[in-house]
Amino acid sequence: MGHQAQHELNTSSAMKAAENPIIHTPSRRASNLKRTVRLSSPQLALHGGTPVRTEPFPTWPQYGAAERRAAMKVFEANRVAFPSGKDWQVKGERRLALEQAFAAFHNCRHGITTTSGTSALMVALRASGVMPGDEVLIQSYMCMADTEAIVQVGAVPMFCDIDRKNYGIDLERLEEYITPRTAAVIAIHYGGYMIDMLRLHGIASRHGIAVVEDASLAHGATWNGIRVGNFSKLTVMSFGIDKLLTVGEGGIIVTNDDALADLCASLRNSGTAAYVSREIAENRALCEFSDAPRSGWNFRLTEIPAAIGLEGLKKLPSQIARRHANGLYLDEHLKNIEGVEPLETDQRQTLHPHGLYLFRIDKERFGLDKETFIKAANAEGIPALYGYHNPVYGYSVFRQQQKYRNLRQEEAERACQEGVWLSQAVLLGSRKDMKDIVRAFTKIRENVAALREGR
Repeated sequence: MGHQAQHELNTSSAMKAAENPIIHTPSRRASNLKRTVRLSSPQLALHGGTPVRTEPFPTWPQYGAAERRAAMKVFEANRVAFPSGKDWQVKGERRLALEQAFAAFHNCRHGITTTSGTSALMVALRASGVMPGDEVLIQSYMCMADTEAIVQVGAVPMFCDIDRKNYGIDLERLEEYITPRTAAVIAIHYGGYMIDMLRLHGIASRHGIAVVEDASLAHGATWNGIRVGNFSKLTVMSFGIDKLLTVGEGGIIVTNDDALADLCASLRNSGTAAYVSREIAENRALCEFSDAPRSGWNFRLTEIPAAIGLEGLKKLPSQIARRHANGLYLDEHLKNIEGVEPLETDQRQTLHPHGLYLFRIDKERFGLDKETFIKAANAEGIPALYGYHNPVYGYSVFRQQQKYRNLRQEEAERACQEGVWLSQAVLLGSRKDMKDIVRAFTKIRENVAALREGR
C-alpha cells in the first residue's frame, strides 16, 4: 500500500472514530432507534403530517471565494485557452497543473484533460485501437455518455447485463458477449462501487480485447489500498457538474503508459504532435502549422475550468473521507429496515467515494413500489432520486435498430424498477443528516398500510 493511500485510509478512519462514533456502537442501539419510530408512527408528510426534516441537505457544486479568485486570475493573465506563438510551450499553465496534480493524487504519471467525460472516453477508445465497425462491450444500466462515445468513434455498443450486487458489468457472464468483432470493454465503477478489475483483465487478456476503465463516479477510490487509475492502461474520469470533482464540464484520462499518454494528448489536440521542439515553440510562423501525424478532435480543456478544478482538488480528499464514512453508516442502518437493500461494497474496496449512494426497494418485502417510496421520501425531506427508467438499450435511438429491438436483460430491468439513488452531495451531510435518512425510511416502512390506503 502506498503512503498516500495509507494516509487516505487513516484520514477516513479518524473521521469515523471522532465524528461518527455510532458506527462502532452495538446493534442494540439501532434496534432501539427503530422501536422509537415504530411506537410513535407519526403521520406521513405525504398525508399532511410533519416531515422528518425541513432543512436542506448540502448543495453541489460547492464553489466559493477560492474558485472565484482562481477564475479571475485567468482573466487577469489574459490566457483563457491554449496560448500560441512564443508562449506555445506553456500550453495552458493551469490545465497542465490540474493534469499533473490529479494524476499524482491517483498515483499515476500522466493526466490528459478533455472537454467532457464523453470526449475523454472517445479519445481513450481510439487510443486503445477501437475503429469503426468494432464491437465494444458495455453494461446496459448506465448513463448515455459511455454508449455515445462508442457510437461517435464509429463502433458498435454490445450491451451486457449487470451484477445485482454492485450494478457493475456482470463478470460471470461477460464472456458470453464476446465475439470475433469485440475490440474492447468499458468497465464502469457505477456509483463508485468498484468491480474486480483483476478478474476483468484476466477475461480481456484471454480474448485479446482492450479495457477502458470508467471511474467517473469513483474519483480517489482504492482497492486493497491501490488507487483507481492503476488497474488499466487508460482510466477515464468525468469533471461534469454532478461529479466528485467538477469544473462544470470536463474530463480526464489517467495513465502510467508514456506512449499512450502522448497518443491521447495528440488525439485531443486535433491530432497534432503531443509536444513540439523549442525551435517551433519560439517561432510563431512554424508554430501555427506544426505537424499533425493523425486525425483527432478539438477536445482541449480551457484555463478557467482547469483553475476551478485545481481548487476543487484541494477539497476532494476530505470530501471522499466524509462520503465514505457516511456510506458505511447508511449501509449499517438501512439494512435493518425490511425491504431496503443497500448495494454491496466489495470487502477489497478500501475507500468508497460514493459518486452515488445506491440501494434497492424490494417491493414484496417493503410493501411499496419504488415510485411511491420516492414520493414519500421526498415529502419527508429526503431527496431520493428515481434514477433510470430504462436500460440504455431501451432508449428510442436504440429501439429503432433491429439488433436492439427485442433486447431485454433481467438485472438491468430489475435495477430500473428497484434502484434508488442518493446524490453524492447528500453524503456530504452531517451524522444528523444520515440519521434523518434512516428515520424517514423507517417512518415510511411503518406506514406502508396508510400509503396503500391513501390516508
